[in-house]
Amino acid sequence: MVQLQWVVIFLTFLLYQRSTQGQTPPTERFLSARPQQFPYQVFIEQRQDCECDPAKSCGGVIISSRSVLTSASCAGDYSVEALNLYFGAVDRTNEKEVGQQRLTVKRWNIFVHREYDPYQQLNDIALIRLPVEIRFDEFIQAAQLPDPESLYENESCIVSGWGDGSGFAISPRLHYSNVTVLSNEERKTVAHHHWTGKFYPASWICSKPHECGPHTAISGDPLVTKNDEGSNTVIGLISFNLSSKKNPIVISTRISSFLQWINRFEEINP
Repeated sequence: MVQLQWVVIFLTFLLYQRSTQGQTPPTERFLSARPQQFPYQVFIEQRQDCECDPAKSCGGVIISSRSVLTSASCAGDYSVEALNLYFGAVDRTNEKEVGQQRLTVKRWNIFVHREYDPYQQLNDIALIRLPVEIRFDEFIQAAQLPDPESLYENESCIVSGWGDGSGFAISPRLHYSNVTVLSNEERKTVAHHHWTGKFYPASWICSKPHECGPHTAISGDPLVTKNDEGSNTVIGLISFNLSSKKNPIVISTRISSFLQWINRFEEINP
């Protein structure tokens, strides 16, 4: 009787092995970041001079030792007195995290695009000029600015941020997801089906996750492409979601559309 039980167990094991052969594990869409993986990433907290609206949390990207890009929707609120910036963070709640630096920037160091339109989501970009230089190391580095001639169509990119996938709450830990930049034709189709504004400006980039699933990003988080030599190029800043959770198309501000605006600050304050 005991021998028969062992035979049944052995046959069951063989059948399980055979049934799982050739199967590939499901693709992960919502991944936890490692220290040093996204050295250009910034977490931003608003500090308000009133209690009129709830303070927001946003993302940002380092582009030089004195400059951070984020969304105008994050920095453009007139109730914002200052911004708390977290650099090199993976667990933003851990003040003693190795590699993490923090800095508070006052309102007069925040420059929102003058033509930012919150109703039509246009020119959703702001530059934060840091009062001191960031100390670069293996945890904190700047991302490169994009090629102004490239549309990055069908490019595989990465979005990193502190979104929890719900679109509402903020996670204590940094996550990322792999996305693809849509082509012009795909963008037109998306705009036709989902965008009630009936226009799709060239200053937007449309992207979608490689697999349907939650999006990790919040406003201002970077859309980045990895270069062959290992460097990173930021091509967009997350602005808003265009469609449903089941089909999470995300619109980003196209950085290359604002290079002259960005370079003006870099030239004035080298």
